[in-house]
Amino acid sequence: MFNRTAHSNVKGKNKDNDFVSRSFKRLVKNDFGNYLTLRLRYSNESQIIHNRRRDLKAKHVHIQDEATVLKKINIMINGGSDKLQVVTDFDFTLTKTHKNGNKTLSSFCIFEKSKQLPEAYFLESQRLLNKYRPIELDPKIPKEEKIKALDEWMSLCNDLYQGLHYNIDELDKLVEEYGETLRDGTIELFHHLKIQEVPVLVFSAGLGDVVKSVLKHHKILHDNVNIVSNFLKFNGNVTEGFQNPEKLLHVYNKNEESVDEKYHELLKERTNILLMGDSLGDANMADGASKESVILRIGFLYHHVEENLPLYRDTFDIVLVDDSTMNIIEEILSPVSKKF
Repeated sequence: MFNRTAHSNVKGKNKDNDFVSRSFKRLVKNDFGNYLTLRLRYSNESQIIHNRRRDLKAKHVHIQDEATVLKKINIMINGGSDKLQVVTDFDFTLTKTHKNGNKTLSSFCIFEKSKQLPEAYFLESQRLLNKYRPIELDPKIPKEEKIKALDEWMSLCNDLYQGLHYNIDELDKLVEEYGETLRDGTIELFHHLKIQEVPVLVFSAGLGDVVKSVLKHHKILHDNVNIVSNFLKFNGNVTEGFQNPEKLLHVYNKNEESVDEKYHELLKERTNILLMGDSLGDANMADGASKESVILRIGFLYHHVEENLPLYRDTFDIVLVDDSTMNIIEEILSPVSKKF
């Protein structure tokens, strides 16, 4: 991905020399059961050509509005790397939902693999999970009710994380054992985003300490990567809840309005945003960006697919069902890279 090739624009009799072109193909299933081959070809006028093809399998890719997706991708191609920023969730977005037939762990669950935690902690943590997780996932519950419930959940979690004896040095060892779950292609994606100097905002409602440790473990916590998440406050080896208890993040309140104003100032010229998430609330992570921003929303769907797919199609530009790779993202970003 991110092919970078030197080109020259040579005038001549052959019309093919009047413009520089590149191609990007990706197969996506349209509403009528056929498959759409997206061929992005751009010149001074950034033309988009797309041809329909049948009998090609890409059943896990769903697009509600093909024309809008093509338009957004073309704008990103025109803007190049200098106009691009990436905003992404962490749990089950940068990480897989399952590996070798086993469900992977969230950032909170990795933290809970420690033997330092008392039994009382696990009992209360499980009680809260059983009560609030179904509310978060139920597509029939209104967003306002979800927000209220998740606010309560995070507040109770802040209470739960008071007074725990926990040696933070153990966290890196837990990540080594349980943190090998990044989507295929994530390391390469972050590497190329670093080369292209594209800012990456990892926006996680999970446990920031684990998120940071996982990125460090895989050597992708580059200078262009910023993490906004729920970080624990420590007094020695004793936890004192979260660092910002008045601004606890969950899937329905994490957006760019929660980001430091200095970060916004640095990115004010980067109006093309590629957003990735696995929950409906993640689609709002770029709320607060400038009105001029073009946001391409990519959603990963893995639970209650038949029931949730219509909502995901309405919310995200592209929905990827049970996809454990970054292949589609790589295909989209390849033509956006700088040209030498």
